[in-house]
Amino acid sequence: MDDNFSPESLPWVCFSCRKAFRKPVAADGPFPCPSCRQPLQFMGAAFQAPRKTATRQWTHLATLYQAGVRFQHRNGATGARTASDLAAQLTEQRRDTQTEAERILAISKQRKRRQPTR
Repeated sequence: MDDNFSPESLPWVCFSCRKAFRKPVAADGPFPCPSCRQPLQFMGAAFQAPRKTATRQWTHLATLYQAGVRFQHRNGATGARTASDLAAQLTEQRRDTQTEAERILAISKQRKRRQPTR
């Protein structure tokens, strides 16, 4: 990531070059990559880039980006700062959702058992 870190700059990435850059908040994006001139993608204020050699993580991040996932601060919390943090959060959300779905399914089955057959 650029050494020009300041609170007034935000992370942008180039998936082609597997590089991250910090660009000023006030400037209009998207910015071109200094290396390949492809447009940089905004990843959210809490994003931390993986190493350039971590090809699988960059591929995963590109997929998440295309799905609309951004690394944002929410309600004062930092949220996911890395791909592994995000994976852990998504796994937890999936577990919570699955648990809720199983609970609803169990209630539905109980109601069906109580209903008299006609």
